[in-house]
Amino acid sequence: MTHSQKINWQIENGGFNRQIPSSSFEGNKNALFYSNDTDNTCTSRLISPILISTTTQTYTLTFLHAQCQQSNHQDILKVLYKNRDDDNWIELITYNENINKWQADTLEFTPTGDFQIAFEVL
Repeated sequence: MTHSQKINWQIENGGFNRQIPSSSFEGNKNALFYSNDTDNTCTSRLISPILISTTTQTYTLTFLHAQCQQSNHQDILKVLYKNRDDDNWIELITYNENINKWQADTLEFTPTGDFQIAFEVL
């Protein structure tokens, strides 16, 4: 997966400074985005490579995430996808609440051909 914008995603074991969550859900690595930007002007996307789809069908995306509130700042996570030949990202869901332990979520979506998935943080 690649990232967009100015601040890089990191590979860590758990949350920022190994606080919340204190470790990865499984194994010892997870993707982490951290910024001390308190006015929500910084965004970044973790973007999948192009995924090949030979037919129009419904796909299921299952993932784990955590987003602990820090001081007066609450992280926001959006999950998006886009069709290969389209410039517009389609928002599947937005998480804007305090989630201080790993939470599993499953989303379904129906792309029209090859597609990409993105996790966007604000």
